[in-house]
Amino acid sequence: MLKETELNIFQDFHSAMWIYDSLNNKIHWANKEAIAFWRKKDHQELYQFDFSIDQSEVDRAVIKEDLEEYKQGKERSQWCSFTPADIAKEVYCHFSGVEMSDGRIETLVQIIVSKVSLDSELSVHTTSTLVSLWNISGQLTSSNRLFNTYYGDKLTRFPDLFNSQSQADSLWDKVLTEGQAEQELCLETLDGNRWYQLNLVLNKKGHTQHVTLRQLDTTARKHRELHHQKLATTDQLTQIHNRFGVTQIIEKTINNRTPFTLFLIDLDKFKNINDYYGHEKGDALLKAVAFRLQRIFVNAIAISRLGGDEFLLLMPAKDAQSKKEEGSRLTRCLNTPYHISGLGNVQSGASIGVVNYPADANTMSELLLLADTAMYCSKTSRFDGCSFFDPEMAQPLIKRQNIRNSLKETIDNSGFLYHYEPILMIDDRSIAYSEIQTCWLHPELGMLNSPEFYPIADELSVMHDIELLTLMQACKQIYKDSTQLPILIKVSINELLSGRTLKNLETLSLQIASIPYKLQIAIMEDEIASREFAVAKQLEQISAMKITIVLDNFSVGGMNLTKLSKLPIDIIRFHEDFTVSLNKQAVNSQNTDFTGYLLTCAKHAKYRVICKGVTDLDTVMKLLALGCDFVQDLPIHLINKSSVEKANILL
Repeated sequence: MLKETELNIFQDFHSAMWIYDSLNNKIHWANKEAIAFWRKKDHQELYQFDFSIDQSEVDRAVIKEDLEEYKQGKERSQWCSFTPADIAKEVYCHFSGVEMSDGRIETLVQIIVSKVSLDSELSVHTTSTLVSLWNISGQLTSSNRLFNTYYGDKLTRFPDLFNSQSQADSLWDKVLTEGQAEQELCLETLDGNRWYQLNLVLNKKGHTQHVTLRQLDTTARKHRELHHQKLATTDQLTQIHNRFGVTQIIEKTINNRTPFTLFLIDLDKFKNINDYYGHEKGDALLKAVAFRLQRIFVNAIAISRLGGDEFLLLMPAKDAQSKKEEGSRLTRCLNTPYHISGLGNVQSGASIGVVNYPADANTMSELLLLADTAMYCSKTSRFDGCSFFDPEMAQPLIKRQNIRNSLKETIDNSGFLYHYEPILMIDDRSIAYSEIQTCWLHPELGMLNSPEFYPIADELSVMHDIELLTLMQACKQIYKDSTQLPILIKVSINELLSGRTLKNLETLSLQIASIPYKLQIAIMEDEIASREFAVAKQLEQISAMKITIVLDNFSVGGMNLTKLSKLPIDIIRFHEDFTVSLNKQAVNSQNTDFTGYLLTCAKHAKYRVICKGVTDLDTVMKLLALGCDFVQDLPIHLINKSSVEKANILL
């Protein structure tokens, strides 16, 4: 293999030579003939030209693949088309590898001969390209041996070369009117279908005219291109279109102004399956979804996996009733359990947003945004089915954007409000703790509770700032309160696992050390699943700072008390649904249901217990009989009045 330092001997070589630098998409070195070939005034102008302008992803993939062959010492020669200064040139080139000074292998190109320099009549008998001559009436008059090998001796008419009369007419008309024509087509031969770069030239000699047809076999290159195109447009896991592939289809459909219906699909339970049973089972579910969509929606324009657990189904436009029926069929398709090897039957379900082109929007980006809005409505409504986009659905989107635009400024200005929800001793209904709630009086949207802006804070990666402000306020309130009531604050699982919650607490370590066990940190039970070890590691460090740990929303996440023992939990707070379920049974019933059993087990494990959703004294008495320690959400008129007067908090 030649080295870059050895190429100066070719500066005055009679044929053009150059090194193509695939890393920078430029010619790195060239001899004098190459400057003339590329129609540049000097080396500097040639070296500065960016060849990526006219390259596609497929072109770059083919170049990369060829470089791998050159690294193995392979070389090749073939006919190629170049367009220096927008002038088409067809030349026979030799390609090989060259070792660059930095050790990389790049492509050395040498022009052997151009087709223009070959006499058309001579080429009929000498080149390895299929060549044929046709009279002005489209009758074959002469051909080389290779042409006869692929077509035999029965083909006599020009249209017989092509798959359709229209293909033949288009090329023939162009060569007669413009003197030349080019096109790449797949043609049928005695050796099967093959790809050819067709070059037709009208030759005039005196009063006679004939057309020279050269067929450069591009089958191998075309197959490589198609292979790389498939890699670029196909999701490798499911073998359906990926985001890039379906984007091309949608944009082409929009350019053709063909109406369609777009179904955006988000699998509801994929994350749980992926987290609990591993990526292998998660991948199996994704493949099963793709297979079922292909099997059921055979008339789809396109089926795509956009990424993760998000799919897209593109269907031809139909009337309103047919669209609803299609949506119902899609819902049934996705709600039907899948059989996953090693798991058995698994039900996923999905949230689906539906938009129509051009009724709802005219661009792909707008369609996907509206479909995502409709899908979000489907997800939040807890209804397994399709949500067809309606303009009113855009209001939550506008609200979210408004929150996004002003949240950072509010954080910088510490512009949040705080109120406190009392947690009561069950025996005398006096205030034992309070739970701090972060609110935001938005100038346009009014009072916002934390669930309305916390998810957006997570998206913007500013949740740690809000947590720090809330922790500072909690510490301040404890100091301010003469009774120093403990204050509970819920923290984000993402902030906890990232270590940012611990970092915030360490920032306030001096204040926290002076109020031991007055600060309580709550984490959601359903967010811990399958991450117990990582959570325990963070909680142990937090607990060491004399901070009480509360497990929130217990009884909905499926965690058993055995796993709880691995976490430094001090208090368990039961979900509201637990209280609702408890109210359906009698306290002294011999058939005490699972809710009472859970609370009893928690007490035996020596956890203190809080029950939420308690709104009446009857429920208080039931919980007291079962050993509950604290209750929450009791109406203010049922709270011990003296404890309210002592507590210096805003209820």
